[in-house]
Amino acid sequence: MVRGIVVYIPDPIMEEYKIGSKPVFVVRDDLAAPFPGPNFSKIRGLYQHLLKAKEQGVREVVSQDTSISRCGWGCSWVCAELDLTHYNVYAQRKEMNFYQRMSEAWGGQMVPVRGSFSSAMVAQARKILPSDAYWIPSGLSVPETLHEHKALMRGLKTWLGGSVVVSVSSGTICAGLLTGVNGAIVYGIQSSSIRNRLGKIASKVLDAGLCGQGQLSLVDMGWEYKESVPDAPPFPCDIYLDRKAWRWLEENIGVLKEPVVFWNIGGEWSPVKGLVHGLRGDGQVTSSQLEEWYNGRQKPKGNTCIQENGPATSGRNRETQERISAN
Repeated sequence: MVRGIVVYIPDPIMEEYKIGSKPVFVVRDDLAAPFPGPNFSKIRGLYQHLLKAKEQGVREVVSQDTSISRCGWGCSWVCAELDLTHYNVYAQRKEMNFYQRMSEAWGGQMVPVRGSFSSAMVAQARKILPSDAYWIPSGLSVPETLHEHKALMRGLKTWLGGSVVVSVSSGTICAGLLTGVNGAIVYGIQSSSIRNRLGKIASKVLDAGLCGQGQLSLVDMGWEYKESVPDAPPFPCDIYLDRKAWRWLEENIGVLKEPVVFWNIGGEWSPVKGLVHGLRGDGQVTSSQLEEWYNGRQKPKGNTCIQENGPATSGRNRETQERISAN
């Protein structure tokens, strides 16, 4: 567990549910960063990664958001704890979505750029951001996430030898779990169809200096990246990631070796609106509590940084903000 002034990363809890008569043990790793944190499991590795980066002299961090990513929210949250400047690069639109507003509320300096292709957006952002700023790897694919999830899997020995079901996007968490199991089959349910995902997962394991201990079965159900699933499991989970994996589990529970574990990655939010249409967020915060917290974080017009929990705006940062505004 990590507890700081801003950051709170508790150890995961396990809850038992049933699909038909079959028990399923759900690891609530989505609660790694409960609201007002970003409520997703990659925050464990991200915190350790940025802590090391700060110790090595990094003072400014850049991340790139997608339309459904909590990457920027998570980076701003951690950077507020570590007193680092965070630049959140995202595709320019009429209004920021909920995730981006949360990033800004935590002191993130927002960098809207034109276009939708990642490489073009990065090229634009590099022209206006400090050349020595540290860019977080795409998808928060950092080796510390693998090490953190290997340790978590080793610490929870209830299901060793059974089946582990997890959603796969970048494959980072799946790779970490694969190195921590002992003889279990890890079923990675792809959130979208991407070529050579198996090779990418293997590369992550090797790059982190680890070795897979279980068997990996990747499942492609033909989902699109931005396709959400309307059916809600009995616990809050990501509508673009975990719900896809849960749907597969409901359809295949009868053939899986027991005990069966479902690794829940993220909370239940709308990237655009937050808590809407019955979504449950982290299962704890209410809409009124969210609104009260967010309104209390609003910055005076023209102020580019939250002083309370973020780094003060230096002359260098003001020059960067001027370039961002002119972009």
